Amino acid sequence: MSYGWERLIAAREGPNNRRAFDEVRLLSQTKRGKRRCVFSSPVEVDQGQFDDQNVRDVWFWGVYATVPCPSLPGMQLDLYYLGLSNPHAVFNQGAGREEAHTVGTRFFGTRSHWDVNDEAIYQFGQFGSGAVNASSVAIDHGFTLENLWSQPRLGLRAAIARGDSNPNDADLQTFNPLFVRGNYFSEAGLLNLQNFIDLFPSLGSNLTQD
Repeated sequence: MSYGWERLIAAREGPNNRRAFDEVRLLSQTKRGKRRCVFSSPVEVDQGQFDDQNVRDVWFWGVYATVPCPSLPGMQLDLYYLGLSNPHAVFNQGAGREEAHTVGTRFFGTRSHWDVNDEAIYQFGQFGSGAVNASSVAIDHGFTLENLWSQPRLGLRAAIARGDSNPNDADLQTFNPLFVRGNYFSEAGLLNLQNFIDLFPSLGSNLTQD
């Protein structure tokens, strides 16, 4: 599965093995957009051949819709709800059963020289005896100078994902990136989408037509 900008659900191209799910999926596509309903269990990667099996008792489900913005040609909107049940969740403050519900929206597209990819996410639910209360916001804006050689793109990406305010209490504020892609920030894959603040200016160019 690969949804949105893969901030939460990714095929995981960065590591050597792509992520797989045992799932039931219902798809609907019309002129008004796409809708996907999913009920699944992630699949572990084992060393042998034809022996991969689903991760026992871990369930993942949700509804994901992508609709156009009629008043803003070229722009689209993602709306989604995702649920995760994991009896063996581990965070710095301990281990326990996690029932996390994630709701979010993504505004993205291209208008003239501008491209936009903004997303806001909120999580709630239960972790052990405490409550889940976490969030993440990310923006990615770019401006392309199409009349210059190599069509340089000036970009600015920023993101924040909440961490836990007090690891000694039962409540959990650490954002769970669910099934984020392994190379979220770079091919090195050193950081994950939780407990951080990121500011990433960039300059890109097309040196040849292809």
